[in-house]
Amino acid sequence: MEVIGRPDLTGPEYQQNQNRVEKQAEIEEAIRGWTEKRSAEEIIQKMRQANVAVGQVANVKDIMENEQIQSRGAIQEVQVQAADGQTWPLKMQGTFPTLGGVDPKPRWAGPNLGVHTHEVLRDKLGLGDDVISKLRADEIIG
Repeated sequence: MEVIGRPDLTGPEYQQNQNRVEKQAEIEEAIRGWTEKRSAEEIIQKMRQANVAVGQVANVKDIMENEQIQSRGAIQEVQVQAADGQTWPLKMQGTFPTLGGVDPKPRWAGPNLGVHTHEVLRDKLGLGDDVISKLRADEIIG
């Protein structure tokens, strides 16, 4: 709390977890107020200088572009096929842990896109076959 300029949020009344829990909103607001004005790099640098354990939360882009993730084959590309026969690549998590002689590539990305459209529209939404046929004819659904 010294690093963020809030030494008032330290001391005997903050030493026990139960006391910190009681003051959680105040603590979180102080941290939020400090962090929202700084870049992740600056925050990490200042925390490390103060010997505070810190790490940045990875977003999907960070994970997909991570060199270690890529080198381990953690992300695999699987072809997905729509009901109309069109295909496109889908990136999925590979199988872990990897075992010798076992291909870590996912074998199936799930049901093909659109395979359950008729069933959902009919059984879940109560649309008749004639309405569904018109939606297809008007190219509203595939």
